[in-house]
Amino acid sequence: GSTNAAVPTQPNSSERISTLYSPAVVKIYNVHCMDILINGQPYIADACQGGTGSGFFVGNEGYIATNGHVAVSRPIDIAIMYALQQLSDGDSSYFTTLADLSNLTEADLAAVTTNEQKLAVIADKFYAIPESTFTPTNNVSNILVDLGEKQPDVQELVATTKAREKYPEQDTIKQAELKAFDYRALDGANTGVFKSSDVALLKINGSGYPAVKIGNISSLTQGSGLNIMGYPGAASTNQLVDATQSKATLTSGKVSSIKNATGSQKQLIETDATIGHGNSGGPAFSDSGEVVGIATYTV
Repeated sequence: GSTNAAVPTQPNSSERISTLYSPAVVKIYNVHCMDILINGQPYIADACQGGTGSGFFVGNEGYIATNGHVAVSRPIDIAIMYALQQLSDGDSSYFTTLADLSNLTEADLAAVTTNEQKLAVIADKFYAIPESTFTPTNNVSNILVDLGEKQPDVQELVATTKAREKYPEQDTIKQAELKAFDYRALDGANTGVFKSSDVALLKINGSGYPAVKIGNISSLTQGSGLNIMGYPGAASTNQLVDATQSKATLTSGKVSSIKNATGSQKQLIETDATIGHGNSGGPAFSDSGEVVGIATYTV
């Protein structure tokens, strides 16, 4: 009798991208503590924050692309967001300090109507305050890049940072340095105007790292396939998986549209691919396997 030989199936683009490029996608932890002075006077004591996100190697010399909101911890950003939070909680003193420094007036806010527009006016005024006005003291920043599946001990990371100490490096957990960014904490989704791109570049020591291929947004059209890789928080804290290990997840969808961002010529890719918290900073691949964007907002 005859036998039918199995015909090997070609992997689809998502499978191929996952196989080729998942080693280039990393998980990022950013935990920092600082006191902030304004013109030498105490403003905020013990400002401690932390979060996780995703990133990816660009080139093999240790440079990692991610979101600004994942990697940046500037005193001016922290001061502005803290003042707004305190204002919403009923304490206007922090906001008043920044308003006085920036010459923000009631008339400035009366000229616009919606909350988004008011936040956009506040952002432009407050970010015009010279950054040198804000001085961090008693500060430490632990930006960790996780190259493997073993995760840092988060409780230990937080305790170490609060003690103003560096978290010790391990074989697959490296300290990173912030090299460049285009980011404002009060921007984009909360103001309705995109003055920054919410991107950052980190650097870790070493070389020979696996890297992605960088493409161009011009290669995309409406309906093009899009594949997003990253480390969404919900996927690693859902009680069903081993929380001490971490693996990148991949979601796929289509390009819904490509639009200019409000207030700038920066371009945004809208997609129906799922983007979860923690995916921030992860690469968005075209079906040809080139990075054409960074997962940034879920609106």
